[in-house]
Amino acid sequence: MRKQLMVLMGAAILAASASGIVLPRGAYADEAVTGANSTAQTTTEKPDAQAATIDFSSMFLNNWLSKLDVHTAEAAKINTSDFSDLLHNGSSLATASGLALSELSSSLIEQFGIDISNEVKQGTLTDEEAANLQQQFKEGIASWVQQSWPGANAASYLPKDGKSIIQNRLNHIISDAATASAVAETDIRQALQSGDSIAAATGMDAQALDSTLNTLLGGDLDAAVSAGTLKADQRDQLAISGADQIWQTIEKKGYDEQTTPWMEKYGQALLNKKLDPDMMIQAAAAFAGKDYQDIMDGLTAGQSLVTASGLASADLSAQLLDAVSRDLDNEWNAGNLSVQLRDQLKKSAAEAIDKAIDQDGYGQAANGSSNHAIAEESIQALVEDSANYAEAAVADLRQSLADDHTLVEATGKDESDLSSYLQQNTHAYIEQAVQKGWLNAADQAATESDADSLVQDAINRKGYKDQVDAKQYLANRADRIIDDVASVSGIETDDLLKNLDGGQSIAQAANQDPDSLLYNLLKKANQQINGFAAAGAISLEDAAKLKADYGVWAVKYLSAN
Repeated sequence: MRKQLMVLMGAAILAASASGIVLPRGAYADEAVTGANSTAQTTTEKPDAQAATIDFSSMFLNNWLSKLDVHTAEAAKINTSDFSDLLHNGSSLATASGLALSELSSSLIEQFGIDISNEVKQGTLTDEEAANLQQQFKEGIASWVQQSWPGANAASYLPKDGKSIIQNRLNHIISDAATASAVAETDIRQALQSGDSIAAATGMDAQALDSTLNTLLGGDLDAAVSAGTLKADQRDQLAISGADQIWQTIEKKGYDEQTTPWMEKYGQALLNKKLDPDMMIQAAAAFAGKDYQDIMDGLTAGQSLVTASGLASADLSAQLLDAVSRDLDNEWNAGNLSVQLRDQLKKSAAEAIDKAIDQDGYGQAANGSSNHAIAEESIQALVEDSANYAEAAVADLRQSLADDHTLVEATGKDESDLSSYLQQNTHAYIEQAVQKGWLNAADQAATESDADSLVQDAINRKGYKDQVDAKQYLANRADRIIDDVASVSGIETDDLLKNLDGGQSIAQAANQDPDSLLYNLLKKANQQINGFAAAGAISLEDAAKLKADYGVWAVKYLSAN
């Protein structure tokens, strides 16, 4: 897909259609939250009533139209190179195709209809959305293909105001200085910790280093102007502002990188892994020279790690902390942690280790409390899961429920067997929630028990319908943005966090251009929300509002991150 969506023929496509769909250009440019503290903003704000809605339907149409030259060449079955030459010389798509206008329009309408139908089958568009898009396409296609291609400059839904470009350069200033001076980055960091400035640590003349770093910033600003994500009249003022910040940074003695929210998230995730009970038990067994199972037997019997290992409390604590500290130092040397955050994490690790090693029965199941929202999430697909178990059509099962039957009656299965199957599914979901960090491990057992009760109630309730809390769904998208981005990009969550910690934007971290990431997130949400509506879990009106609210949030979030 092209890096940015081409907005065809200017106002012809930007104008509101009879269906009410609007194809905006950078609708939220003025609302983008920017600056050093804008990273990882996950609050769900009330959508701006005056803001144009960007949804999957409008982006799907714009995406398709951005490749209208390709679709036209396919319809005309002509050589792509010759076709491109004609367009370059000012021909319209219709003229370059060599087809009659009616023939070309009919062929493109047919192509568009096939692609729309595929989206409906996938659940990413509803029948109504598809019909609206098809009508809009039929009304506009004859006009669009008769105009020169392309008729407008490339535009982005997610333009930048430039401050984020400056911040990105500042996030990489140590590595950039290392490259410019051929001094190892780790050596520069050690010198900074000793109180030197970046300029002094590199051994370069401060003015020469400053000039090199400003050249890098200038290149980034120029690229943003060329890409249409930054206004040309903002470029010079931003370059001046950035130059001031770069000079102050390279001259500051004992400079430490800014501790961003993404860095904190990355650091905490790292520490959680290092302090995982199983990791701690394995480490204690290794330090004590004992078999892992022997340590586990002692803990199961109610002993502490100190008692089970046979080591003195101070010795065990020091060895465990030393291992964690080495890993944190390595992360700092790699530029993934600031000195401030590294030291905070070491302090937290020391406190957690001292508490853990003296805890009787350490690592055994704890009596937490249920996270009811997670328990409810775990049964959202109960009807579909029941249909799978009964090897029945989902539609048939829903009709039986609508006829006032219970799930037990509708499936014709033994109540205990159906209950056991569904509870296994909910437990798997809850286990996943723990692994992804949505649920505290200590609360897993209580949440599973809560879900078991919900399952038992559901399968015996006449006319049961899947339930979805729309507000909770939107809140979850904000809280779980990393998981959603990982899902649509194929990048592991740990790698995403590391990339974000390194100063990349969320789109860069996902190895996608911003508009493509927005498109993929909206598509994923559309598919989920349409599924909720089809199941009767939410009304069609609530589904439409939820899509609109998510679209507004997603644009603002990606603009700021």
